[in-house]
Amino acid sequence: MPAAAESTPHAPDADHGGGAVIHISDRFRRPRRTKASLAPAPHPAGDATDPEPSALDHIAYRIQSLFTARDRTLTDNDTAEAYAITLDGVLGLLDGALAEGVLGEEQYQSLRALLEAMRSAPSRL
Repeated sequence: MPAAAESTPHAPDADHGGGAVIHISDRFRRPRRTKASLAPAPHPAGDATDPEPSALDHIAYRIQSLFTARDRTLTDNDTAEAYAITLDGVLGLLDGALAEGVLGEEQYQSLRALLEAMRSAPSRL
């Protein structure tokens, strides 16, 4: 039996129609966390007129916590720009999925709305 860290070949899966399949478990490796990266991101506060954080504030906090876990922050201009570029790429993939019929219009609109909400994260911190 191979060790857990070793990649194992995958048998063809009839459920995917015989096309190429990228198995995420073979490609995804979490970076090691240091003590400094374990510090939580500050929790968002609402604005001056509404002290309760909005849903968008919660999204921003969640995204920021992903970055702080890797010793990064969306308050850094270069990191925020890289984040925006990445979201542009993901939105382009969604556009392609809609054009190819992979996503229906309702699915596309729902996913696009979520990604647009994520886009505002750096400005909400």
